[in-house]
Amino acid sequence: METKITESTSPNYNGPTDPDNDFMCATQLQRIADSLTEIIKMIKLDQEELKSWEKMTRRIESPVILINHWRWLEANGYKQQAASCKRQAASLTRKNYNDIGE
Repeated sequence: METKITESTSPNYNGPTDPDNDFMCATQLQRIADSLTEIIKMIKLDQEELKSWEKMTRRIESPVILINHWRWLEANGYKQQAASCKRQAASLTRKNYNDIGE
């Protein structure tokens, strides 16, 4: 296979040049680079939002928090809410803890 000598393969290239094509290629490459930069920004933003969501979800589904909240609700007369909270805590803790009876 014969290698074609062009400006990009040889610093001594003295053949014809096509500035219009070079400009079009540079423009397309710049558009691609801009698009990739925008995509990377969107991915980083999405990852930050996901981390924030995971932290909030972990906080809400923490068995200790639900157990303490259930006990507070029960102690302050919120029987229906306490029962619901107790069921949520029980479902999360049943595998690991025996703190909550049915």
